[in-house]
Amino acid sequence: MTRGTLAFVGLVGVAGATASLGIGAASGMRGGELAHFGILLAVAVAASVGTAAVAGWLLARASFRRRTVGVTVAGVAVSLVNLLVLAVLMFVSAHDAALTAILLAYAGAVGVATGLALARAPAAAVAKLAATARRLGEGDLGARVGDVRTGPEVETLARTLDEMADRLLASVTWER
Repeated sequence: MTRGTLAFVGLVGVAGATASLGIGAASGMRGGELAHFGILLAVAVAASVGTAAVAGWLLARASFRRRTVGVTVAGVAVSLVNLLVLAVLMFVSAHDAALTAILLAYAGAVGVATGLALARAPAAAVAKLAATARRLGEGDLGARVGDVRTGPEVETLARTLDEMADRLLASVTWER
């Protein structure tokens, strides 16, 4: 993960913490309570950046599908780490912290399952692109990707590969 990406995560975290402090102040928090809240938010920002750094390192060479699921898991991990740190620092009752953790674990499981389901189509499209490129490289000038319907980036890549194949076929036909 690049420093710029980590800086972005930190910037978003600081912006969210600042907004949270503003909301806290607007809702009646004052002095020491607001300062304590600020410390909790600083810890939360640090935990978020740390989790993003670890996730980025772990996912650097992951497949498209695993990366999508990894991003989902990282989001859940950031939530859980923040919850645990904040629960300890805020002296939330063990019962309330346990219930919150159980609900987050459920949400995390559903999130990971959703990530797996949503990663299917893009992963299949990337596999289709690779297969078409392989066939073209082996001399099958009729190979085309066709419609992939997975989002603008992959659709643009598919269209570009098909256009290249059309130009290559026209060039070979003209040469013959």
